[in-house]
Amino acid sequence: MHAVVLTGQAQIALEERPEPVAGPGEVLIRVGAAGICGTDLHAPAMPSIFAENVVLGHEFSGTVIRGGPEAGGLEPGQPVVVNPIALSCGSCAACRRGLTNQCLAALGACSGVARDGGMAEFVTADQRSIHAVPDGLTVRQAAWTEPLAVAVRAVAHGGVRPGTTVAVARACGAAQAIGPGDGPGGDRLYDVVFDCTGAADSFAASLALVVPGGRVVVLGSYPSPISLPGIGREASVVFSSVYRDDREFAAALRLLARGLIDVAPLTTSVMPLTSYGEAFASLRDPERAVKVFLDPAAVPGAEVPV
Repeated sequence: MHAVVLTGQAQIALEERPEPVAGPGEVLIRVGAAGICGTDLHAPAMPSIFAENVVLGHEFSGTVIRGGPEAGGLEPGQPVVVNPIALSCGSCAACRRGLTNQCLAALGACSGVARDGGMAEFVTADQRSIHAVPDGLTVRQAAWTEPLAVAVRAVAHGGVRPGTTVAVARACGAAQAIGPGDGPGGDRLYDVVFDCTGAADSFAASLALVVPGGRVVVLGSYPSPISLPGIGREASVVFSSVYRDDREFAAALRLLARGLIDVAPLTTSVMPLTSYGEAFASLRDPERAVKVFLDPAAVPGAEVPV
């Protein structure tokens, strides 16, 4: 099978791999869609996090082929989506505080990072990490569950409730758009500001946009040190990391199933697995792409509907 791999030479390459075999408690899945995350783009520069020769892809969904020994309850053909960090230990200091998103065991077993992920024709996953896709939701829509779960976690950190004013992207319903390097701008301040850019300049802009007593929620990882400017008013800064256990992942899946989140304007393109190079390159230009999915079943050269 074809697979997009982080090689031992810190390169992202398309390789031919044998079809994986589901072990005890695992399920073999035919991948239907695998999203490219910003973390995947930087994988070659993150050897302390990514395993050598690992198949990339932690945002993926597909259909069940078969279960391995001791796996049951999922029928062949069942559409599923995988929580890549589901296997928290339950006993470490982070887990005891309810912060399963900080469990080293869960992060150390992450699909597409520590074990083979979804940028391939087939993948295996521990049955405990698998969620059935609800009726009415396509496999490709279900692949949005993982990044949406990150947003669910961030919104919880922000304390967003009815009446809260929030700074979000224009395409998702905002009245104004302010670039990360544009300075304060705008004509108002906001109760909660979400900084998802990873651009160092955006941190100061976020602080300038928050109301007294408001909160800035940081999701992106800054590539360089950031300064902490004085803003003359009280505000809280919270750093949000992935999502906690299956509750927030399942909540994201329910939001998609109920049609409460429109992912269409966020989906830039769907490309064949063999076009991984073009797909990765497009995401390096934020003016061109938001989210690109790889579809192993797509035919090279043929137009794939978004």
